[in-house]
Amino acid sequence: MVRPLISVVIPSFNRAEGLRTVLRAFEEQRPRDLPFEVVVVDDGSTDETPRVLADWRSRRFSLRLSLIHI
Repeated sequence: MVRPLISVVIPSFNRAEGLRTVLRAFEEQRPRDLPFEVVVVDDGSTDETPRVLADWRSRRFSLRLSLIHI
């Protein structure tokens, strides 16, 4: 994968379904040749968010996860 030019940061806490929707939308992002990464910042979700992120596979962008516990 090409080094990303843009980083999209998504804060999340117990929003698994919304996160799936957003990640699917980024799969369709245009222009197709613009490299970007998605960084999800999670504050210790207790719903399905960790599983959504662990299982997500993308051909379009790299996905990084930052866990924050305050």
